[in-house]
This record gives sequence, C-alpha cells and structure tokens, in this order.
Amino acid sequence: MQEIQYLDILKKSFLVSWKNKFLWFFGFLIVLGSVFENLNLVREDLMLKTPIAELLKQNEEYALLIGFFLLAGLVFFYVLRILSSIALIRGINNPLLYKQLKPWAVLAEARNYLGRLIVLDCLLDFSAVAIILILMIPAALLFSFKAMLLGLIVSFAALLILIPLIWLLFFLKKFSFMVIALGGLKIKAALEFSYEVCLKQLKKTLLMGLLVLATGLALLSLLTLLIVPLWIAHFVTPVDLWPISAFSFMGILLISVVSLVFSFYVVFVQVVWLDFFSQISMQRSVESEPGKAEILEKSEVLSPDVA
Repeated sequence: MQEIQYLDILKKSFLVSWKNKFLWFFGFLIVLGSVFENLNLVREDLMLKTPIAELLKQNEEYALLIGFFLLAGLVFFYVLRILSSIALIRGINNPLLYKQLKPWAVLAEARNYLGRLIVLDCLLDFSAVAIILILMIPAALLFSFKAMLLGLIVSFAALLILIPLIWLLFFLKKFSFMVIALGGLKIKAALEFSYEVCLKQLKKTLLMGLLVLATGLALLSLLTLLIVPLWIAHFVTPVDLWPISAFSFMGILLISVVSLVFSFYVVFVQVVWLDFFSQISMQRSVESEPGKAEILEKSEVLSPDVA
C-alpha cells in the first residue's frame, strides 16, 4: 500500500493554487457567500434585540418586507456558495480546460449538480443538529432538575460522542461533494462511497484534517500580525489626525488583502482535499472494488507542472 505523503500534498496544493489564479474568483465567491450568510443571520438576530424591533412591530408591512429581503439574501448567497464550490472542484480537477472558459459558463455548468448538493448539504446539516439535540437534551434535563454532577458527567460523555460524529459528518460532506461534482453520482451512492473510503482510511483522514486545521490557524496568526498593529495605531493615534482619504485607503487595502488571502486559502484547502481523497479512494478501490475505478478517474488533481 502506498503511503500518503502529507507534506507533498500540501506543497503541491500550494503550487497548484498559486499557478491557477482563475480559481481564486470561485474562492472569493465562496468567502463572499459564507460571510453574507452569517451577516444575514446576525442582522436578523440583532434587530430582534434593538429598538428597531418595536418600530417593526408597529409597521408590519416593513417587517415583512425586511424579512423577505433577509430571506432572499440568505437563499441567494447560500446558492452562490454551493455553485461556486462545484465550480471550484471542477476547475481544480481540470484547470487546463476551465481556465479557458468564462467564470459564468463554469457556474452555469455547475447548475447540473446544484440540486443534489443542496439536498446533501441540508441533509447532513440537519443530521448534525439532530445529533447535537439528542445528545445534549438529557444533560439539559438533568441541569434543570439541579442534578449538577450527573449533568456534567452526561455532558462530558455526550461531548466525547459528539466530536467524532461531527468530524465524520464533515468528512462525509467534503468527500460526497467531490464525488457528486466530479462523478455525477446520486446522493445515496455518493454517501455510501464516501463513508466506505472515510471509514477505511479514518486515521489518515483525521491526520489530514488536523494538518488542514493547522494551516488555518497559521493563516489566522499571520492575519492577526497584520491587523493588530493597525488596530493599535487606531487607538494610539487620534482618528482626527488621520486624513479621511488615508483612513479609507487603509480600510480598502486591508479588506482587499484579507479577501485575496482567504480566496487563495479556500482554493488551497479544496486542492488539498481533492488530491488527498483521490489518493485514499484509489487505494480503497484497488484493494476492494476495482470496478469503481471509473469514479476516481475523474478526480485526479493535475500536478503543478501540468497545471
């Protein structure tokens, strides 16, 4: 059995991501979609806790209108994120082809897989919420009955069960997305295939996940080193002494740099997972079911030299 070269995967993924900058556009759309999804939820929650809520109660037509726009925005950016994820996976898989196409053409092609991936995404998210509720309700009941010690014990046990299950759902979603976007499988077949691969290569998958997490923490540390000096300068130097043009320029520059960095990182992480999954699934196919090799032929990441 061929060993997974984790550091080689990270290095190769960095080079592929850097050389194929057209992929950053889809990474940016994913970041944009994720940010606006969360902002919509935050705005709705804040409005319920501010004086605006009283105003909306007195003018129900405005409340309905704002609610409609919030919901429409949430749906739009959710669909945009899923479409961009599909486009990114397909673009990574065949950069020589997709760099010649207009981004909108790639997104249009991604619509062929949109329905399945939305159903899959909602199914796994619902499963995660259901698991959390099922495991935490007994502890919540114990706390409500003032059984603090027993509640803490049950909470700790639930946490021990919850963490691996959430990780498993995360990997199932990640792998099934790639299998559907590249192999065109149905949801059930994609989940079964991804589950078998994940279960058989669980230790390798967990190690890869920890390495990806480490790269994310390293990125956040670097951004913190970039932002903290500006944050300190903002408080040390009176804002009145900052020309508005300079202040605006620094803000735009900071947002642009952060957007570029995260767009690149989204692409990098997707290349890592696609390359890793193609390797472990190929090992699984060769060992157990060679007949499913056709699924994997469509999910081989090009080397940086070719890309």
